[in-house]
Amino acid sequence: MIQESLDDTIIAQSTPPGIGGIGILRISGEKSDQICEKILKKRLKPRYATYLPFYGSCDQILDYGIAIYFAKPNSFTGENIVELHAHGGQFVLDILLENILRTCEIRMAYPGEFTKRAFLNNKVDLVQAESICELINASNKESIRRSIEHIGKDSKSSMELRSIKRMVEEVESMIEIEINFPEENISSPVHLIYKRIQNIISKLESIFNKAHKNVCISDSIKVAIIGKPNSGKSSLMNLLSGKETSIVTSIRGTTRDVIKENMYINGILIQISDTAGIRKSNDDIERIGIKRALNEVKKSDHILYVTDNICEGFFSKKNYILSFLKKNLKSHQSYTIIRNKIDVDRLLSKVTIIEGCNVIFLSVRTEDGLNILKKHLKRTIQRKNHVESALNVKYRYYCFAKKALKHLKRANNLSCYQSVEMVAEEVKSANRYLNQIFNGKKYSSQKILNDIFSNFCIGK
Repeated sequence: MIQESLDDTIIAQSTPPGIGGIGILRISGEKSDQICEKILKKRLKPRYATYLPFYGSCDQILDYGIAIYFAKPNSFTGENIVELHAHGGQFVLDILLENILRTCEIRMAYPGEFTKRAFLNNKVDLVQAESICELINASNKESIRRSIEHIGKDSKSSMELRSIKRMVEEVESMIEIEINFPEENISSPVHLIYKRIQNIISKLESIFNKAHKNVCISDSIKVAIIGKPNSGKSSLMNLLSGKETSIVTSIRGTTRDVIKENMYINGILIQISDTAGIRKSNDDIERIGIKRALNEVKKSDHILYVTDNICEGFFSKKNYILSFLKKNLKSHQSYTIIRNKIDVDRLLSKVTIIEGCNVIFLSVRTEDGLNILKKHLKRTIQRKNHVESALNVKYRYYCFAKKALKHLKRANNLSCYQSVEMVAEEVKSANRYLNQIFNGKKYSSQKILNDIFSNFCIGK
């Protein structure tokens, strides 16, 4: 983002470009009300919608519309804001915008500058600001729900981390008193300070246990399809996605790379990955494909293990694929065994549990059992999305909280053997990292802030 001045009054179109019922121009800054009088020939009453003409430079009427004035500090940015609701033809809006830029002391806003000003004026914190951006770019219902959850300061997730931050600040104060007034009765018992630190560590670890390993949760749930060659993986991929995405042949090892496709289940975006067949191979290219398949498993939320036979010993350690899943999957990951080709063996479609594993019997060729699989996926995905965590916004916040936890653990380990001053330094470091989650303008560089807000659209 180009360096901007908060003293500037800025303008941008807030509605998407193109033709629509209405188009909105947003103005923010100290001179918004003066510019408003010049365009409208009238002083507006704050927070009232007024229908009136919009004037050009020679007092010609450019359009009729609604104007709303929000006086500072009671506005989104904390500055004086004027919104001009004009007719939604793009040419009309371009004429209005060009006229205002030419005749008034104002400039175009940079991407995200309105929200950046809201942040700098303490109207939103960094978590809320980035959640606004995620809400605008949301591609499914779950993304919207998750973004809304973090926009409100009184949301469960924000309150959870804010509570921990307050606890760290209290411990920091207790230690300062202990250092400065060791002989006075106002200091807290040292063992109480350490108990508080241990309590904070426990709460932070609880949050991490609820969060996904990659915490920067994307808009999609990742599902990987794995299995031996010719088990029906690619056919299942095509069936679920509704597209001929993967090549299906009788030749073993056709799929060499990871092929990905998106689909929706119950309003939630799912990214399905078709992977290379897993088997022992001397072919270097095929072995690369198998390695990529196993890496995809580690990155996925749920795995569909496709097999065309569940014979004796299938659930034993001799089954390399099943052993790999049991050994490498994390607590947030899960898998389902898909017993394909039931039409060949004349079996009934069903979902059942065998040896503690979810198993779905189906036929990709006849689509018998497809609805059972979709319902099972829906239930599995809903369970994953009901896991709430205060860290489900950005990977950066996850890192800050992790670093805070590291310093708190150091403080706890030092407590029994080292001076209180050393404990104080570790607690201060933890507090600095927690502050970066909410109060980035004090602790983050200008480049980091510019990187954050440049991801917004112009007009927001």
